[in-house]
Amino acid sequence: MFNFTPILTLAQSHEGALLDVTSRLRSDRLKVVRSFDLQSACATSPGQLCPHHREEACDCQLVVLLVYADDGAPVSLIAHSNDGLTQFGLGIFPDEKPNPALESRITNALIGYPKPYTIVRNVDATKK
Repeated sequence: MFNFTPILTLAQSHEGALLDVTSRLRSDRLKVVRSFDLQSACATSPGQLCPHHREEACDCQLVVLLVYADDGAPVSLIAHSNDGLTQFGLGIFPDEKPNPALESRITNALIGYPKPYTIVRNVDATKK
């Protein structure tokens, strides 16, 4: 499993939120690679049940984005969408080393998210 630290929740659908956040991170000169997509995983699971809600009729989406700076290991940014909201957060997996500098850079890029998007919750993850 992984630890999840929420940063930002947008009142926006899955793909739109992913495109906008990816664009925002790339404008901050970060490289973003999509590494996991729940829809692909659900298609291969028994009964195509959502692993998050254990329901067949679920609009849940989960994507793991690997975010890279110029050098070093990536940080996992997790996007979870359900019911028209998309929440982004830092994910720390058991085999990952924390990268505080890159985590802070990602957090700062997302905290400064521009309008007109509706920000449901914007959490400063640097204040723990």
